[in-house]
Amino acid sequence: MKPIRALAAACSFILAFGTGAASLHAEEKAQGGDVVSSLQDAPPAAQDVPLADEGTSQDAFLDSLFEQLAKSKSAQQAEVIEEAIWNVWTQSGSPSVDYLMRQGLTAMADGHHGEALIYFTQVVTLAPGYAEGWSKRSALYYLMEDYQRALKDLEQVLRLEPRHFAALGGLAVLLDELGDKEGALVAYRKVLTIHPYLDGAREAEERLSEEVEGQGI
Repeated sequence: MKPIRALAAACSFILAFGTGAASLHAEEKAQGGDVVSSLQDAPPAAQDVPLADEGTSQDAFLDSLFEQLAKSKSAQQAEVIEEAIWNVWTQSGSPSVDYLMRQGLTAMADGHHGEALIYFTQVVTLAPGYAEGWSKRSALYYLMEDYQRALKDLEQVLRLEPRHFAALGGLAVLLDELGDKEGALVAYRKVLTIHPYLDGAREAEERLSEEVEGQGI
């Protein structure tokens, strides 16, 4: 039985690193638009999500987005940038991989874990450099309570994309559940340097800070 406290902290991260932005965005290729000008303190809508200029490389676009995410001034602003990052992350570049991901996500959402595992394992076999395949399989292993395999897949995600805030959040949740409070605290603090408004991270960091370091003077 998982601790209720840990489950509460885990929910938002499972939704994040388990499903990404709820669906694949492979068809939504980034075209035109100024990244900075689209970041407003208003509820995010599809047209508000920053898009890459046609001549901008994916790596350069992500670097720009992460720089802006770290400096975001509100949760609403951060949400717009986060959506743009997911739009990039979910583009595998392969219709076959996209199909397998969709099938895996559907199976996982329906509770068909064995079927989902087959699909996600095919993804990481066909596209070992695609971080989201490892991320989704890690989320699935978590739901199956196979924490060791979940950790191994999270490590692979972070080797491919060290800034993957959702994977770091998932790592923090797992370390917390496994009793490594100090490791979880380090992971949460790393998350907050990348994404200062990630759901649940600030509260979890404050709780663990008190547990590990005490209330101080």
